[in-house]
Amino acid sequence: MASGRIDALVDWAHRHGARLHLDAEIYHDPQTGFSVRVPATSPGLEAGSRVLSCPSSLGLSYLNALLDGPVAFPPRLPTVPPFPRDFMGGNPAQVIGRFFLMQQFLEGTNSFWWPYIRSLPQPEHISAWSGPPFWPDQDVEYLAGTNAHASGVEIRANVRAEFKAARRQLKAAAHPGWRDYTPILYHWAYSIFTSRSFRPSLVLAEAAQHALRPLLPAGVGLDDFSILQPVFDVANHSPAARVVWEVGEHHCTLVTADPVAPGAQVLNYYGPKTNAELLIAYGFLVPASETLHNDYLHFRKRMVDRGHDPQQPSEAEQKRDKKPVEFLVSLRPMDHISSISGRKRQFLRVGTAQPGLRLSRVFSHLEDAFILDFALSLMTETEQDILVEHSKLLKAKHDPDVVAPAGMELQFWLLAALLADPAEPRLVAVLVRITDAFDCKLRQDLDSLHEAAEGLELDVARLNRNQKTALEYRERVEAVLRAAMASLAEGRKGLQGGSTPVNAEQSEHVAD
Repeated sequence: MASGRIDALVDWAHRHGARLHLDAEIYHDPQTGFSVRVPATSPGLEAGSRVLSCPSSLGLSYLNALLDGPVAFPPRLPTVPPFPRDFMGGNPAQVIGRFFLMQQFLEGTNSFWWPYIRSLPQPEHISAWSGPPFWPDQDVEYLAGTNAHASGVEIRANVRAEFKAARRQLKAAAHPGWRDYTPILYHWAYSIFTSRSFRPSLVLAEAAQHALRPLLPAGVGLDDFSILQPVFDVANHSPAARVVWEVGEHHCTLVTADPVAPGAQVLNYYGPKTNAELLIAYGFLVPASETLHNDYLHFRKRMVDRGHDPQQPSEAEQKRDKKPVEFLVSLRPMDHISSISGRKRQFLRVGTAQPGLRLSRVFSHLEDAFILDFALSLMTETEQDILVEHSKLLKAKHDPDVVAPAGMELQFWLLAALLADPAEPRLVAVLVRITDAFDCKLRQDLDSLHEAAEGLELDVARLNRNQKTALEYRERVEAVLRAAMASLAEGRKGLQGGSTPVNAEQSEHVAD
């Protein structure tokens, strides 16, 4: 029973230093699973209430694989690690952390973390934890033609490769029970960490980080892996939640920035995750409302040329860091009050007027960095020189009334010059060409989406839950594409001058 697992989790966590506000309770919600709410009979929580607190000693991660047990201070490495030395030294920290979670699951009641592990979606209940990367093929087909499909396929391939390599090492070392580490169990561990874990630098105090860093092997950084935080991870995510993670000497506490009414869930904020990211990691979508929408398309950059944008990582740096640059296209204007995730990525058009700085709305559904990056890739050297010249004049005109964000001054004024209203006459033809190139790319994606839908069963009554979710996501993708294209078409009407033909090669600068 869920209530029994909740009681066991709360009792275990409390005995080891975790705390839950007296006017909050963990319960099982039919839609969101284990969650936190304010009881209906409670007076509610005031802003600034400390709702959940998790001590460092309860965390479960790669660190515990190094220590072969809970974190204690001062931490000490064991004489014999829980896995063979070649395994510990030959796999990424995140992979080892997942294998450690698998090991603790296999230990059952002998594991220190068993009450916590039992509170998680269990490996045999695949539908409770699996996102698109681990859906059956017949369900994944419903995402074909979307960026979520490409991400899911990529993740599945990477997970398969890292699991095979790691288990091969366990087998070679004749590690006891190596056969028990199955693909399904690894998929589960991957999904648990993906959907519930935290960056160590955000939940560990400076003193704890300082004490733990010497334990890490050469080349492993503190944020190269993530940490599961029992109890702290029970609160569900909301893009609109306003919270503070208060880090003490050995605790991390969830503090509400707003009051929480009786009967309402206590929500956490795990970062500006779009619906595409939520679908991949959690398998759900946030519905749109007048005050919040979360529908964005991710466009991944194929290659980076620094050009006038030294803030962008080079291609070599991208390959080294394995963090491809991605840009967003939004259902609503990026600076709209409901575009919460989008607004956090803006450096020029953030929804608040800059004194005397008038900007065109032609690219309103596109991320600031996307516009500038794409524009520079299509402009000739002469056109770039004109843009730089105009940006300097614009800055001189508005200085000191208009202030660029720290570290973004160059990008701010280049984009301001590009989007100035009225436009610099020598840049009008460039703007038309950029508009047409964006439109070409979006139309290609819309055509691909429609082509991929051919042959799919679209009768909702015949679809399972995954397929319905995927179909809803497809509809949202199309809505974003059409909204952005309509905005470009409207903006183009206000531009004067000719345009050059746009072909597929020009729109190859980015890919879904």
